[in-house]
Amino acid sequence: MSSVPGWIRRAAYKLDNTFDRITDQLHRLSGDNSRIHITPYMGYGTREKVHLRGRAFRRYNVPFATETDSRWMNLRNLVRRFVTHEFSYAPVRIDFAGESYETMTNDDGYFNLIIEPPETSDTFIEATYTLQVAAADNRHTAPVLIVPDKARFAVISDIDDTVLQTDVIKLWRMIRNTLFHNALTRMPLPGVAAFYRALQRGTAEDGFNPVYYVSNGVWNMQDLLTHFFQIRGIPRGPLFLRDAGITEDIFGVDEEHKINSIRHLMALHPHLPFILIGDSGEKDAMIYAEAVREFPGRIPVVYIRDVDPEGQGSKRDFRVLALVDEFKQYGTDLLLISDTVVAAEDAIARGYLPPEALPGIIKDTQRDMS
Repeated sequence: MSSVPGWIRRAAYKLDNTFDRITDQLHRLSGDNSRIHITPYMGYGTREKVHLRGRAFRRYNVPFATETDSRWMNLRNLVRRFVTHEFSYAPVRIDFAGESYETMTNDDGYFNLIIEPPETSDTFIEATYTLQVAAADNRHTAPVLIVPDKARFAVISDIDDTVLQTDVIKLWRMIRNTLFHNALTRMPLPGVAAFYRALQRGTAEDGFNPVYYVSNGVWNMQDLLTHFFQIRGIPRGPLFLRDAGITEDIFGVDEEHKINSIRHLMALHPHLPFILIGDSGEKDAMIYAEAVREFPGRIPVVYIRDVDPEGQGSKRDFRVLALVDEFKQYGTDLLLISDTVVAAEDAIARGYLPPEALPGIIKDTQRDMS
């Protein structure tokens, strides 16, 4: 629950809403559609139900990142990602698996169409999203994940300091990483890409287990994260980020975003066990504790990466370790891990990974650390 008084949240929400409406009307009256974009997000679902998602908005163009981009160019591109105005109530056509569907963006420019998909044996299918207005950037494609029946488990992972090095507990490093780096110059946690690829494949030669990424990061950073995953070889999976705006209930970070996303995914796959992965830098262990209590027996293991393994006995460590006994009551093992290899060894012992996956994970971990 937000600590900001209710009257301040309501006033900020009304002010934000009024500003957005005026800005939207001015843009529409000008007839300038040159900065309108449609950005589809990876869709996801099962053979019975699929979510097709995305957003339409106005923003300055953000060029594709290169390794030679200066710090100031990276900062400029970051600012451009946040100087956006939603394109509300816009018609969108989605072409998917030989069928066409129509939907509309909401107040904040988002859309989330739930459909019953046509029969297919494919795990990833491309969908084409068309914003049905005259715009400079009105058509894009994005993959849709349809989780196969052969999946043995699902993975839910945090992003910052779990997959992507952010250094949340070290303010100046976090500022440097966030403001002055791009998808090519930001670094993954050592061995994470190989570990997640192994989890996605599992023990079967043709296995597939879905990996979902649930973060308090905002949708404005979606393009950077998607590009980062691609170039680092991190398995693609649906992102669950949050809106950067203000509502009557939310001022700042939506504290319920992560647990609500976890609830949604566990309801989507009621017969699958879930592996949860996070870090000790923020509140992942406490959030995952809510899920463990609500879904007893569904979460066999939680891996929490120690963001400061040299500082043994820190308050962060104690907060995590204090939950170990409670987790066991619900059939969940909670492990505070020093590195990716420790998690991989445990996953092998549990039968989630084949033993032959370990040398590759060790090799990638050592390479990423060098």
